[in-house]
Amino acid sequence: MKKVAILVLNNFTNDSRVLKIARSLGANGYEPIVVAMKKGEVIEREDEGVFKVHRVQLSTMFLPRFLNPVKYIEWVWRGARTYRKFEFFHCCDFEALPVGLVARWFNPKLKIVYDAHEYEAERLGLTPFAKKFIKFFEKRWIKRTSAVITVSRGIEKEYERQFSLPVHNVIFNAPAFKKSVEKSHGLRKTFNIRQDQKIFLYSGRIAMGRGVEILIEAFSQRNTDSAVLVFLGSGPLLDKVEKAAAESSNIFYHPPVPYEEVVSTVAQADYGLLSPENLCLNYYYCMPNKLFEYIQAGIPILVADLKDCQELVESESIGFASDDYSVKGWNDLVDRALKSNPEDFSEELRKVAKEFNWEIEEKKLLDLYASAKEQKD
Repeated sequence: MKKVAILVLNNFTNDSRVLKIARSLGANGYEPIVVAMKKGEVIEREDEGVFKVHRVQLSTMFLPRFLNPVKYIEWVWRGARTYRKFEFFHCCDFEALPVGLVARWFNPKLKIVYDAHEYEAERLGLTPFAKKFIKFFEKRWIKRTSAVITVSRGIEKEYERQFSLPVHNVIFNAPAFKKSVEKSHGLRKTFNIRQDQKIFLYSGRIAMGRGVEILIEAFSQRNTDSAVLVFLGSGPLLDKVEKAAAESSNIFYHPPVPYEEVVSTVAQADYGLLSPENLCLNYYYCMPNKLFEYIQAGIPILVADLKDCQELVESESIGFASDDYSVKGWNDLVDRALKSNPEDFSEELRKVAKEFNWEIEEKKLLDLYASAKEQKD
């Protein structure tokens, strides 16, 4: 079997995309191993059946934060040296790409698959120098890869425009297809939400730039409790969510659930919210996991000021979209939703769920690998 090293610069404890890719490759004739970084109290080596996990224990991990570049160099070197004889390096994000390039010094036949999980040079928080650095090296390094993967149509177009990619593909962060999802009332029972109230769900990381604060403000200002907001997830802004839940009768917090239970939990809501702030091109073009989880759960979507998400929601008639990213704009979206019936979107959502699911994305992934495998060295 063809061996694949999947490189991630995290400890691989909550990365659904990498999990799906590893499972798909492992079940289809490849021998993948996820090479991650050991941080905190996590197991160094795991056997997940169709794939394995190796979390690299760095000897430089004790160094202070300002010496993180030293830790990174060690991780790149050890990953490249240890897995240099593998047939494929699947590099997740820009920071993992040098591992594959260094490994090719030892093994010129190595195939590199560059999986850009984001618009790498346009991520939130990058300094002007960091943006220029990534753009400069990404343009040069990407020519040495066998395949490039992006996560949205907008990012794909930008990469195609900048790099004239010979081989590229969009692989969406979609969950497995759900022929049917039971519409249980778990959230209503947990929070004692009445049947005449509509549940608007925020699912995912509770962090800066995700619209957490503006949603709290919007729902706090509503005059009636006909719409309730439920946060599902965890993150740095969790204290603000818990405070809002304690002070507002129409805001609730639910801890994160295992990946396998996300869609069935999401399905208990009436509407799903896509609220990343348009603070950078990476967010503007994003098509996050939650978009496709809402679709598979069969709940209509509310989105504001996100190009690719808005286009999908509007073109497929699976929710409501707006260019007005403000407290008023979000409340206007909620008001539009309250005047509708979530069941009115069921047929369109079922159709779209058949088009955006991991079974389809898996086929694209395997075709991409087959094409890369056939390339001459």
